[in-house]
Amino acid sequence: MKNPSYTIEPHQFKILKIDSEEYKKVSYNRRDYYKIAFVTSGTGIMHFGENSILIDGPYLIFFSPLLSYAWEPTSEEHSGYNCLFTKDFLAGKLQQDNLSKSELFKIGAIPAFKIEDSNYQDLEYLFRKMLLEYNDSYKNKDEMMINYINLILHTGTKFLNLQENNSHHNASERLSASFFELLQKQFPIADSNDRIVMKSPIDFANKLNIHVNHLNQALQVNTGKNTNWHIQQRIVMEAKMLLKNTDWSVSEIGYALGFEYASYFNSFFKKHTDFTPLSYRK
Repeated sequence: MKNPSYTIEPHQFKILKIDSEEYKKVSYNRRDYYKIAFVTSGTGIMHFGENSILIDGPYLIFFSPLLSYAWEPTSEEHSGYNCLFTKDFLAGKLQQDNLSKSELFKIGAIPAFKIEDSNYQDLEYLFRKMLLEYNDSYKNKDEMMINYINLILHTGTKFLNLQENNSHHNASERLSASFFELLQKQFPIADSNDRIVMKSPIDFANKLNIHVNHLNQALQVNTGKNTNWHIQQRIVMEAKMLLKNTDWSVSEIGYALGFEYASYFNSFFKKHTDFTPLSYRK
């Protein structure tokens, strides 16, 4: 889904509040602008090429025009800010050169940072002030926006340096990303004759050639949830999408999601949503 508000003309800047109704699934593609997202609440999976990151807010994420990405929300509600700007918006060649040379936007970089409590208030203040000033009539507000962008870029660079210094701790993050990539590759289900082939933690552990306890530990460390929780949440999300957007029968949907019998699917869906599939569809 491409929302019309997420477009920007040359020499332009825009900052937007994240709206849950607009922050839906985003297809894999490049954009023609730089973007800085500050997700303050909500969860989802951000896909960067072969890498996937669980975004469990608050998160600060930087996107260059050369970076292709997709967004898969895993919660109904989201909040935060999206800051969009073109290279031409930045006044002066020096600032433009600094932008193109920034480690945050280099090819292959995945600059997504989990924000701790000690940094949250400062970032939230910057984005909130930027939004207020953006909606003001002050004639030199573009210069203020550039100053805010630079402050946020410096903050991101500090996070990146800390991240690189702690790279030896990233093995569990890479394993978690590999798991999410395998999980996401099974979706969306486009045909009622298709069927997911991996629906248990052991299925994923075997595919990754590791012990299931190792996978559980990695996900627990990085997300606070175990493998089974993530699998079930993704299946529930896909079930909701299929019930809303297709005319497939409950049996067909259940089968596509790996359930042998419709009764098993009914019990699973009601356990996680408090609705039967039919009542949710209605």
